[in-house]
Amino acid sequence: MKQTETNFSLKDQLFNKNKVQHLAELIFWVYPKLDRNMFTEDIVSQFPELELMDRIHHMTEVFQKHLPKNYPEALEILLNSLPPELDPNKDDDDFWDFIYAP
Repeated sequence: MKQTETNFSLKDQLFNKNKVQHLAELIFWVYPKLDRNMFTEDIVSQFPELELMDRIHHMTEVFQKHLPKNYPEALEILLNSLPPELDPNKDDDDFWDFIYAP
């Protein structure tokens, strides 16, 4: 029996346009000044050239571009945009999705 080749890409499963758009929506609810389309495009336009960890680093750079320059203010926006933990009794901050890694 001949095996079929699969084109599974972990980086594309964890970091893709749909997930970035979802993240943009979450941030927008806390920070309505966010241009969701530009934010998404700035992130995903570089994805084809980047490996998994590079995507995380790239996203942090885009956050700096689109969020307030004041670090405590930007951090508060990001923290307030996170979804609730799956199990608040755990100490591993389990948010269920790697898109929140940056």
